[in-house]
Amino acid sequence: MLEALLRAAPSSQRLGQVEQGALRANAPAIALNPGIVYARIMLTDAMSRLGLPPEAVVEPAPGGATGTVWRVRTATASYTMRLASSSRLTDGRLAAIAAARDAGLPAPELIRRASTPDGEAVLLSWLPGGPMYGSLRRDPTRARRWGQLTGELQRRLHEIDAPDAVIDVRAEGLHPFDAGRSIVGLPEGRALLHLDWHPLNLLVDEREERIRGIVDWDNARRGHPLLDLARTHSLLTVQPSLADMPASLRARLGDFRDGWADGYGLATRTIPRACHLWAGRVMLADLEPRYADAPAALDQLRRWTAGWEAIHPPAPTV
Repeated sequence: MLEALLRAAPSSQRLGQVEQGALRANAPAIALNPGIVYARIMLTDAMSRLGLPPEAVVEPAPGGATGTVWRVRTATASYTMRLASSSRLTDGRLAAIAAARDAGLPAPELIRRASTPDGEAVLLSWLPGGPMYGSLRRDPTRARRWGQLTGELQRRLHEIDAPDAVIDVRAEGLHPFDAGRSIVGLPEGRALLHLDWHPLNLLVDEREERIRGIVDWDNARRGHPLLDLARTHSLLTVQPSLADMPASLRARLGDFRDGWADGYGLATRTIPRACHLWAGRVMLADLEPRYADAPAALDQLRRWTAGWEAIHPPAPTV
């Protein structure tokens, strides 16, 4: 319920002060839609429970797809506020973030967590840098180098043994990853997986040419690195939004993928069929509801997944 209500009000202009394009906790409600008004009340309550001052300004975080990620600005600092209805998923995400930070990776710091009547509210540090995607748009010729750094950092992530609190990627009943549970031959493991590893979720310093932050840990799980690699490969190959990229950047996607493969190592070039099929099924399960009004946008993804389905050995009959 929480995520649905907040997605119904993705624009900060419908939540708070229009001229500011952001919500102030003490701003008057201007929306007449009851669902949007309730969403605003939930945000204000979460801010209060997290100890944020009433003059704090909150606005949708750039690049977020779930509608439950917000940037909070106070007089002295900026933060990321995340809202979720599941305490179990929140526990797992925070355990993944902590494990990454302990290993020296640029993950956010947990500032505060609070329970609300509608779910969990988490306040994280706001990481420096801008999305790698922005750098790629400005200078597509750097695609291979950024891809290499992306692969090197993902390899470091997979060297981390995930804590037990991080949910297993093959756990039953957790959308969208349960869409691939029935596939025969999936590898098992205990590595820390991000499962949304792409240029929008990596923050970079262009001048220093380094990755300064890893964001959006919603999909973090425990499992075999090959599943994360297959997921990244699919995101860089058949994600429908790739069609919206500038032509100059689309032409360099191959360079980015090659750099990613070089940076990570041989495993990226030997991903098993079962893992590619898993990645296809997971992406379809994730995107079909979002593209209900434009199903043709998923045709390439469906053909790609069907291709792996055709060459993957079926489950043995009993």
